[in-house]
Amino acid sequence: MAVPASDTAAVSVPPAAALRCPQCLGDARLERAGDGWHCSRCLTTYPRLGGLLWLLPAPQARIVEWRQRFRLLENELQAGRQALESQLAAPGLAAPTRRRLERLRDGQAAQLDELRALLAPLEPEASIARLETLLALRTRTPLTQDFSSYYVNVHRDWVWGEAENQASLRLVQDLLQGTAPGRLLVAGAGAGRLAYDVHQTLQPELTLGLDINPLLAWVAARVSAGEEVDLHEFPVAPRQGGDVALARRLRAPAAARAGLGFVIGDALRAPLLDGWFDTVLTPWFVDIVPQPFAQVAAQLAARLRGGGIWVNFGSLSFNQRDPALCHGPEEVLALLEGAGFEVLCVHERELPYLQSPASRHGRIERVFGFAARLRAMAAAPAVLDNLPDWLADAALPVPQLAYFQTQALANRIFAFTMALIDGRRSIRQIAAYLVEQKLLLPHEAEGAVRSFLVALYEESQRRARF
Repeated sequence: MAVPASDTAAVSVPPAAALRCPQCLGDARLERAGDGWHCSRCLTTYPRLGGLLWLLPAPQARIVEWRQRFRLLENELQAGRQALESQLAAPGLAAPTRRRLERLRDGQAAQLDELRALLAPLEPEASIARLETLLALRTRTPLTQDFSSYYVNVHRDWVWGEAENQASLRLVQDLLQGTAPGRLLVAGAGAGRLAYDVHQTLQPELTLGLDINPLLAWVAARVSAGEEVDLHEFPVAPRQGGDVALARRLRAPAAARAGLGFVIGDALRAPLLDGWFDTVLTPWFVDIVPQPFAQVAAQLAARLRGGGIWVNFGSLSFNQRDPALCHGPEEVLALLEGAGFEVLCVHERELPYLQSPASRHGRIERVFGFAARLRAMAAAPAVLDNLPDWLADAALPVPQLAYFQTQALANRIFAFTMALIDGRRSIRQIAAYLVEQKLLLPHEAEGAVRSFLVALYEESQRRARF
């Protein structure tokens, strides 16, 4: 049961002087409009949802998009519960197995109720019929982001992760080398614990946490303001049967001092004026966003005043398909110089990561951290989109990417193979048909079909994870 909400106005609203329209960008300032903000240039109104400003471009499109993602999650959780009910109805279950499955079933049911309550500002039951039209407007949410993204980090931040949280805070302190943060932007703030700890300990004038994921942002704002929030944890590898689903209460050590706030927005299309912040902090951020590091550096440089400091740390495990964009530490430092930064400090350190006391699974991250001072903007940063326009607008032609052409043949083979699986044909018979259709060569067909079916079978045996 959550405690009554405290007055969060002082920590949930960014200063008006810092805001700009994330759709127009440039110097398009926002004006108050009721409980939200309005752009007089493009006539877009940005609402307040769940106590936070929703400052994503095409705000109604993003609301519909996240509403649709909740519907998908809801369907997955309900299907999972039905599967558990079927397994519990099977005869011969050992008593410990039955208790574990019952606990998992009940935990998932409670989790769905908890998520519905947390995500109520999205009005998840409302219509999503206009999504196709709305998506034609500019920036879209990265496909890697949904409500299960970084779910375990919520419990690390506000339940059991004190050692991890303090280790990250010490690294930030060491990288800043005594420099006062001043006006601080935490880009990719997630569930908010690092922003909270830095704000409480290093006493910046103002700390603004920005994240594209509304679940994480709402948790961050509510808990840091002194509320308690209930949300089940599902450890990856439970230590014992009782740990499979755990009722958790998220709470901060104390309500944050004045000056800490959170906004739902895209850090790489930031609703913030250029040159407004003294410090930008990016924890585990630059290697998970879809844009190349050089473009990310240019965008973050634009947020800083001249002489401002960028503090970053993470594993440099770049989520890029192109090997040329999976940079090592030396390349990162060189790219910083090219973006107009002077590197002040570098630390490599081992940090504990997601070591839940209820799980047998945890790891140590070897992180690379730097602090760099902005000397001068090398060039005006390009406007970044998370997804290309043709993925959103059904009227635009789909390009003939080389990867798509390869996949077209692969999918044709996939469709033929799946259609031939009828419970009677053997691998040899399926392979012969694919040779007849000139989809495979005779000397490789049988092996290719077997490899395909092995991969498909192994995939069917993997458990789904929230």
